This record gives sequence, C-alpha cells and structure tokens, in this order.
Amino acid sequence: MAAGLGFKDFTTGEVLTAADVDGYLMQGIWVFASAAARDAAVTSPQEGNACYLKDTNQVLTYSGSAWVAVLSISFNAQTAAYTLVAGDAFKLVTVSDTVSRTVTIPPSVFTAGQIINVQRIGTGAVPFAAGAGVTITSTGATASAPTLRAQYSAASIICTASNTFTVLGDIA
Repeated sequence: MAAGLGFKDFTTGEVLTAADVDGYLMQGIWVFASAAARDAAVTSPQEGNACYLKDTNQVLTYSGSAWVAVLSISFNAQTAAYTLVAGDAFKLVTVSDTVSRTVTIPPSVFTAGQIINVQRIGTGAVPFAAGAGVTITSTGATASAPTLRAQYSAASIICTASNTFTVLGDIA
C-alpha cells in the first residue's frame, strides 16, 4: 500500500491518476482479521498508517518503526466469578456483587503488552487468581493473589511476558 500524501484540493477537470487515488484517497483506517493478515497485506507501512484488527478489537497506528495501539476502551460487566478471555484485553471488566467474586487470569490467552482493567463496582471482594502456569506479581498483601481494596477500586492487569502478569492499582 502506498504512503499517504496528505491533503489535496482537486480542481474541476483535473485528471485523477492512480497515484492520486493511492496517495490521497486510500488513507482511511484499514480493517484486517488479525495482525498477521495486516502484515501480509502491508509489507512497507508508512508513518501515520492506521488499521483496525478484528481479532483484538484494536485500532493501531504505525509510528515509523512499529504498530502502536490507540487508546480506546469498552466494558464487560460481570456479576459472578469470572475467568478473563482474550476479548477482555484493553477493556474495563466491572465486577458487581455483594459477595466475593474471583477474577481468574488464565494461561496462554494474553500477550506481552496487553492490559486488562478491572473495577470492583459492588460491595463484595474481588480477588485475583492465577490460572495453571500463570505468575502474578503485585504489591498486594499476598503478592501472587491481590484483591481490589474496596468498592469502586480498580486495577490494571498487565501481561509482561508469556503467562506473567503484574497487577497495579488500588489493591490489598
């Protein structure tokens, strides 16, 4: 795909060339099934290119050296114990109940750099648990099993490496 040329004010009668179409009109947000599909189609991305990945629900821009996520957030409301899923990356998972509801971080679902935000909406405790083979680090009283401290507390779960997560936020 061609590099974007910016903005052009076309005049009446001007010939629209293939280069004009590629450089001025093809600058929208490209939609791909996955990063692999994007990388196969866009072999020489240019700084400022943008795309949407269906599998991760992410909008990314090319910085000149790497594809970088653009911040956006959607919500996933839960009222029972919950095991995170791939679709929770870059979302806010809210947990609301009057009794304790554990949020489990499963193995082999997230990749380094992905973040999942969790907020305790109800009065019941929201502890985090590690799935089989998952390592959690935090400043919580039990570093490998932190708990959201109080109603309306929130924390971010950051995947720092394969099956390794750091929980940061209002935790006990």
